[in-house]
Amino acid sequence: MKKIIILLLLVFTFSSCSNVEKESTNDGKIKIVSSIIPFSSIVNYIGGNKVAVSTLIPSGVSPHNFDLKVKDMLKINDSDIIFSLGIEHIDGFLDKLETKNNIVKLIRGVNILYSNDSHEHNHNEKEVHYEEENYEEKSHNIDPHVWLGINNIKIISLRIKSELIKSSPENKDLFEKNYNNFIKELDLIVSNYKKNTLSLEQKDFIIYHDAYNYLFDSFGIEQGKKHIFQGIVGANNKIGDLKKLTHEIKEKNIKYIFVEPQFNDSNIRKIANEYSMDIFVLDPLGEDSSSLGYLNNLEKNLENLSKIYK
Repeated sequence: MKKIIILLLLVFTFSSCSNVEKESTNDGKIKIVSSIIPFSSIVNYIGGNKVAVSTLIPSGVSPHNFDLKVKDMLKINDSDIIFSLGIEHIDGFLDKLETKNNIVKLIRGVNILYSNDSHEHNHNEKEVHYEEENYEEKSHNIDPHVWLGINNIKIISLRIKSELIKSSPENKDLFEKNYNNFIKELDLIVSNYKKNTLSLEQKDFIIYHDAYNYLFDSFGIEQGKKHIFQGIVGANNKIGDLKKLTHEIKEKNIKYIFVEPQFNDSNIRKIANEYSMDIFVLDPLGEDSSSLGYLNNLEKNLENLSKIYK
């Protein structure tokens, strides 16, 4: 909290000195700040050339390891809308900005999964529809990766469209058109994947950490076939835990292992090489915040996931 206060004081100083410059460079676009790349991409798709979007958590960085910097606070201070998820594990740092009243929490209205352990879900999840009155902001039992669920991202994109229209009603027709096109492209990706994997047998596979329950549920991927590296081995890579993992690899004849760009994967790659496993990437966030970034990342993830059917 002390760090946030210091950042706010610095921002106030810098922003006071630059007010004249900001007024002269205003191009009429809605100034958007979003916490993560998937939201930025969807805002860019729906908003088109009517928005200027900045992302707080950059490519390759896990939200769990992110801290706000002065440059981030300057962007926040200058924004018209801030799109956050509104979950402690992802962008809880924005909740400390009590002076900001333009934060839109996109968690509202989506279906969230709860479990006994927010980091390792292990099939004990239940789906709950989010409502303000029954949602605990600081709950540690929420699977935060809601944007990976297809129905959820439709709800989120609808909310983004509504907020853009509210901010710039004169561009309503453009936002409506772009939103409809986004949904069409999304549905096509979903349809193609399901058609290509229909009736195929699914094999066991390993993922780095349990971030994909919404995605797997959306596409009917069997949760019982996944093995979680982080859940079995943990942070300390104990010999006993590694033996447990290698036992599962041998017993289930696991040939596919998925790594993530946001985490050091040297240990998991060693295991993959030792047992001649195929390594693929699953990226929960993506690295491209442009208009097609979310859709392209979804396609890449699904293309790699399709390997578990071969």
